[in-house]
Amino acid sequence: MALINFVVSTENSQLVLFAERVLGATDSQVALLFAAGAAGVVVVSVSAAAIRRRLSFTVTALGALIALSFGFSAVRHGDRYLAEASASTPGAGEPAAAQT
Repeated sequence: MALINFVVSTENSQLVLFAERVLGATDSQVALLFAAGAAGVVVVSVSAAAIRRRLSFTVTALGALIALSFGFSAVRHGDRYLAEASASTPGAGEPAAAQT
């Protein structure tokens, strides 16, 4: 758990760099990203009691860590998947033909 806390402590700075450099996000878009994260914290906090009643602490903690790792993986590989999806779509990135 200490190793996970050590790695996750750099998450915010990496997220800002990734959003601005790779995705080309503006400062207001990065702020919206952090606001969405805060809203997610509120939703999970409200549902935590219900989750904890149904599952043990170990299952809950491991499930949260697995979800976090899937989230990191999605962010890490998201740009590649978007690029492949747009490349495989016919006409993607081309201007629409003018109607006469």
